[in-house]
Amino acid sequence: MKDERGWVTLVYRICWKQIVLMGLAVSLLWLFACAAPQAGMSVPGPTHLPHTSREMQTPGFWISRHPAPDTVILDQNQIKALNRHIFSLKVSDDILDEQALRSGAVLKAELEKELSKLRRKPFYNGSGQVISPEWLNSRQAEMAIPEIGSEIPVRYGIVIRYCDQRVLPTDDPVYSEPGDSDFDELQNSAMYLGTPVRILHESVDGRWVYAHAGISGGWVRAESFANCGREDALAWDRPERFVVVIRAKTDIFRNPELTGYHETVRMGVCLPLAGHADSSAPVSIPLRNPDGGLISETGYVRAATVQPGFLAATPRNLILQAFELLNAPYGWGGMYGEQDCSRFIQEVLATTGIRMPRNSSDQAKIGQQIAAFSELVDIPSRNHALMRHAEGGITLLYLKGHIMLYLGYVDDRHYVIHSTYAYRIPFETVDQTVRINRVAVSDLSLGQGAKRGSLAERLVSVRKISPIF
Repeated sequence: MKDERGWVTLVYRICWKQIVLMGLAVSLLWLFACAAPQAGMSVPGPTHLPHTSREMQTPGFWISRHPAPDTVILDQNQIKALNRHIFSLKVSDDILDEQALRSGAVLKAELEKELSKLRRKPFYNGSGQVISPEWLNSRQAEMAIPEIGSEIPVRYGIVIRYCDQRVLPTDDPVYSEPGDSDFDELQNSAMYLGTPVRILHESVDGRWVYAHAGISGGWVRAESFANCGREDALAWDRPERFVVVIRAKTDIFRNPELTGYHETVRMGVCLPLAGHADSSAPVSIPLRNPDGGLISETGYVRAATVQPGFLAATPRNLILQAFELLNAPYGWGGMYGEQDCSRFIQEVLATTGIRMPRNSSDQAKIGQQIAAFSELVDIPSRNHALMRHAEGGITLLYLKGHIMLYLGYVDDRHYVIHSTYAYRIPFETVDQTVRINRVAVSDLSLGQGAKRGSLAERLVSVRKISPIF
């Protein structure tokens, strides 16, 4: 009996020590997990950004503060004139203009420029290794640049599914920093079903084509589009009867019951209307026949996700469309089928028929400039200019590498909605990166105190969407 009791006591002591050690380990793990992040580390941002409230996350809050939310800022004739003006600035191209995109010398220079960028400094592949000159030389050989003639023949196609538009003819990612997987340097843009393109060139193996969609050019998988003539391209680019997507995304189905999924398209995409809309709207969808040519069949979208014809270009509609994308994930160059800052602006304005350029620096050339700032302009002067001239829903705020849609003014703060990846805050000796990674509402003090400066401090120009006189 004594031996048995001693054995039990020994077992008890061993178990108790193990429990204490396990508790200590858990406590240490908890302490490390809850400790402040080290300087320079990236941390997730809050659900609501600083100085924003629950009400600010709704379009009605901003519409109610607008002095004239239902004023039509541009009618359809004025929008067509604005689109012609955009083409004239050479920030985008009318692919149906037979004289555009014909110079082989221009295309050669464009392709060689992209290659030279990748040779200037080290870039990394998906495994974190520096991409080799041999890898780049192989991609260059596949591009067949010497085969480009002095004049490019006119060829058209229609995109039949979502596809990435690449800087080089490869799906391999390239990063400026190892493991920076959200920023593939070869991602130029993304294209969706129904997009007309001009086909300018093809790779040696024929698996890739260099296609221009008007707003941008890049390498696209050949099976992603169907060949067609100019009349077919015109019918898809400017259909007589059409619907425009007014939700962040809408699914296309092959049956009116909306059960046979076909593809997904984003806000601003126009699809030819193929009949009477009820709970589902029949639309034309492009398909590729065995020979690579275009055929059209009928698909269906949920009627509540599309609008017959374009929306009226009013502050109310533009604010409503911007908030349809609230909290949508950020997507560099359209990665993952999402949107970056300029694609966000482009999609919102596309619902009214405005064809904005692809890049933020080009978008900053559109509309009436109402303010511009040098680095020497102080914050009170910037705020005063915005107070006097900026209007919610129709004003674009540009800073180098980023563009935002102005919402309004509350309690001495100016607010915007934008698709953004991160902002910085001061932390010890270096800035802390705070990831937003979505479409968000913020005020212009975001980033204040960081070495890079706040949004307000970095603001370059303010432009209002307005008629071209």
